[in-house]
Amino acid sequence: MARAPDFSLSARVLLQVDLEGHSAWVERSTSKPDAVRARVELAERLRRKLADHKFELLSWKGDGGVYASRPETGQGDLDFAVDAAFSVAEDFGTWRSLAGDRASLRFRISAHYAGDVYVHKDRGYWASDDLNVFIKYEREIGVSGTVAVTDVFHRNLSSAAQRKFAAFRSLHLGARPGNVGVKGVYYAPVGGEAAMNKHSRTTFFEWLSAVNLPEATSTDKLIGPSSFVRATIGDACTLFAAPHPESPMAIDFENHEPNDEIALGPDERKEWLRLDQQLTLPAQLEGGTVGNSVSASRIALPLSDIPLARVYYAVQSWNRARAFHMLLQQQNELFQRLAPHALDLLEEGTLIPGITCCHIIVRTAGSVAGRPSILWCQRQRKGHDGTYHAGRWSPTCEEQMRAGEDVHACVRRGLEEELLGSRGTVGLTVRTLGAVLERSILNLSIIVLVDVPMSFEEVVVSWRVAVDKDEHRQLAQLPIDHTIYAAMAAAGEITPDVRPLLQPSHPDVFASTSDWALHPTALVRLAFALWAQEV
Repeated sequence: MARAPDFSLSARVLLQVDLEGHSAWVERSTSKPDAVRARVELAERLRRKLADHKFELLSWKGDGGVYASRPETGQGDLDFAVDAAFSVAEDFGTWRSLAGDRASLRFRISAHYAGDVYVHKDRGYWASDDLNVFIKYEREIGVSGTVAVTDVFHRNLSSAAQRKFAAFRSLHLGARPGNVGVKGVYYAPVGGEAAMNKHSRTTFFEWLSAVNLPEATSTDKLIGPSSFVRATIGDACTLFAAPHPESPMAIDFENHEPNDEIALGPDERKEWLRLDQQLTLPAQLEGGTVGNSVSASRIALPLSDIPLARVYYAVQSWNRARAFHMLLQQQNELFQRLAPHALDLLEEGTLIPGITCCHIIVRTAGSVAGRPSILWCQRQRKGHDGTYHAGRWSPTCEEQMRAGEDVHACVRRGLEEELLGSRGTVGLTVRTLGAVLERSILNLSIIVLVDVPMSFEEVVVSWRVAVDKDEHRQLAQLPIDHTIYAAMAAAGEITPDVRPLLQPSHPDVFASTSDWALHPTALVRLAFALWAQEV
């Protein structure tokens, strides 16, 4: 029997640094060799800087690396690692300033304390549950422009160091089922990096003001308070946005049942109950009678420019919330009474029932005329009484969140069930770009961009055998630009001059199509998609 490699058991601090926007930067670079050299230069700078702070490189993957502290640092407080993280952030800022094409690049840093690491002289043989969970879930842990530290790391900091961390989110991350290695993460903003999250010219709102999109305005006379309105696009009021397309928002969901119910008159409440009962069977079709829908009651955003939001919600049955949406659309007086208070969602909170959804933009592999291609879906033209937006076209689809899910879980479940099947969800890149309020029903929706490593033709094949295939009548593929956006914004539909540009999944169905109206959030999704492909 061959002798097993020799290991020693040691406690280590793990530090991970990641470059955001790296792939797009390399792709747009006028000189690929220069971009590669610049990347090597950054890696060497970080290695030298962290060596000064008693860290050694475990692995470098091109757009980031994992470092481990030296053996003598595994005991006592871990302030030295926080100092190292902030020092590295400063060095990254210096490197970025050396060339103008690096201006859009972002940086995130995360740290974790691993109590038991099996250490070998060959770093590729290191083994630890803590190491596994830290590397596997880096994207869930790290947030742009911050130093993120796990709960077990935070406990080993001095009081002074702990005070640097301005935000916290609960997470339950484990290396394997039944194992929870990370229960929460604390975030400290990194000076100028965090400021870029709000004030850079590449942020969504700065980009939006510069490009002057049709149907986009910074005012909204329908909903309020007006001081909370950043941008309204079509039927959607944008509540917040990620600092950069490559630096997604992190959204934490927390169940918080309200003590009160929405104030309604006797007749309004009676009609709501009638609609609720009318939707009992459709609710069974939606799987919502168990009371598993997420009804957002408040959104909390940190004051320190950290791209992190916490959504407090109550658990609501689908039929009850859908019935309230129908009530709003039937009774204009009720809608006009509630709409001016809808954005209380961003302050003390709201009691307006809703169904929080992920409104998903899928980009397929490859490009057309140098632009990413967006997957378009037409909803079924007919459905049960509670069907939302029958026959409308979406870029791409919508999925209702379930209690206990995060955005990634909701998106993967929805795409697996409706379009891609279980195999098709492997290798997705999921980025939360922002959140909007659907003005017509005063409902919260999360805007999510998903890059699928499948061609349009491969997506169509997967869709044919998906469990919930019948959610959509047909699929199509279409890259977008400002001209296409403007045509759709003016007409509220896919216009006759745009239709020939669509690549349909089934040409015979496409040829017989008479419904071309857009989903109410289609324009805001197209705006986010344009931002993602231009910035």
